[in-house]
Amino acid sequence: GVSYYSTDGETWTAMTGLPANSILCVIYAGGKFVCTCTYLGECNAYSSSDDATWEVMSSLPGACNYIAYGKA
Repeated sequence: GVSYYSTDGETWTAMTGLPANSILCVIYAGGKFVCTCTYLGECNAYSSSDDATWEVMSSLPGACNYIAYGKA
């Protein structure tokens, strides 16, 4: 699959830097978009400052479904 973004809900553009699989969760926190994807048995977290170009932040073994942002 390919993920797309839109600034107006009518024109859509493919995102870059994400693997060709489902995005599980997306949040906006600390001035960045952050998403999780489970790919080849690993949970990968990606970040983007513009919601168009994504880069890997970290990988964890196993699947993950949700992410959260906050201060303890």
